[in-house]
Amino acid sequence: MLALRLLINDGRTYRVIKIFHDLVQLQASLQSLGCLDQVHSNENYFLYGLFDR
Repeated sequence: MLALRLLINDGRTYRVIKIFHDLVQLQASLQSLGCLDQVHSNENYFLYGLFDR
């Protein structure tokens, strides 16, 4: 997990928390919650998916 502050051009700041997941573990966790549809990764190591609960 990584926490950082993001400064927007208009002066607002946001606290952003990045949580790094393993694709297989994330799929298993979401399946156990009953909300898995599709999880994929791209060539830049980002995970993305479509979910319905």
